[in-house]
Amino acid sequence: MSNIVVRVRSDVGVERSIKETLHMLNLTKVNHAVIIPDNPQYKGMLQKAKDYITWG
Repeated sequence: MSNIVVRVRSDVGVERSIKETLHMLNLTKVNHAVIIPDNPQYKGMLQKAKDYITWG
């Protein structure tokens, strides 16, 4: 199973670790989407950046 992740907010004024997480997910611009596998490592990344992305 996979998830599609869409970035919905800008990273202006965001904590550095969250910016790095968004970069690791390859979400560099607002409204960009990526497909990621459904595994625990990615779940943690999604939870960390939850205020700036949506997924399903």
